[in-house]
Amino acid sequence: MFFKINLNNKISISTKINQIFQSNFKRVAFSILVLSLMLFSSSCKKTDSNGFTNKLQFGESVNTSETGWPVVNEKYTFALGQTVNFRIETKDDFGSSDFKLVLKQGGTVVTEFGYPSLQGYGHIYVSSFVAAEDGIYTVEAYVTTGNKLIDTKSLTVTM
Repeated sequence: MFFKINLNNKISISTKINQIFQSNFKRVAFSILVLSLMLFSSSCKKTDSNGFTNKLQFGESVNTSETGWPVVNEKYTFALGQTVNFRIETKDDFGSSDFKLVLKQGGTVVTEFGYPSLQGYGHIYVSSFVAAEDGIYTVEAYVTTGNKLIDTKSLTVTM
């Protein structure tokens, strides 16, 4: 009695197992790739606003030890010679751009303060200036790169 062994069946079974393994491996590898890309893209967005808005605030001081560096005792009227602390918040990451404040009276530029960038990314900038002349001012805050207007506020300096 002779047994006939069909080698083609063995090859086809081996090929089928190999195809199944490769197919499952590709699915797992593709799933890992997609999940990794989702995690990477969600954690590295520098331009995402994350709740930030474009605004300028003045106050007696800025609490740099608290998250978000909030203005303390926000106000828009200061005495002549008093330090005016401010906080600029930008919706978009300002990159390494400088800032400027433009003080106007009746549409005429009275003075302009320039502030250098202190880091390569971010949404918040804090600093101060001294109220040197009395009057009512319109203050415009700009990101210098692109001369992008962030916010405009009214500021009163009294004698």
